[in-house]
Amino acid sequence: MKSALGALLGLLAWAAASLGAPAARPPQASLARQFLLNALAGRPRAAYAALAPGAALSAPQAAGQVAALRAQAWRWGPAIELYKLGWRLPEGRPALLFYQFRFAADSARPGPHVVLDVTFQDSLATRPLGFGVVVRRR
Repeated sequence: MKSALGALLGLLAWAAASLGAPAARPPQASLARQFLLNALAGRPRAAYAALAPGAALSAPQAAGQVAALRAQAWRWGPAIELYKLGWRLPEGRPALLFYQFRFAADSARPGPHVVLDVTFQDSLATRPLGFGVVVRRR
């Protein structure tokens, strides 16, 4: 009886693993951070390839965004930290989730000079729809 029960439990565990039991994935904020760190490292082709299908950026536009990120990294250093996250509600279009990061060197100020923005289609997406630099004017 014990061996039959053990076999049944083993079969159930195998079935759960092979039938798509959800694999742990990193939090979306971590995915956004990793995406930005790769872009800051100067990998425009990798950044473009990491975008979700249907992203609004072309390969040359993605390369331009990576260049803008790198220009800011030269000024503020490569370390980034999460600044804020939220939902954008464009009129007549679906809501977009965004993550904004600031450079760690700029964290002593009440508001950052520059934020690095990454947008996702929804809270379950694992690939960004877009990214860029937002210069904060004072």
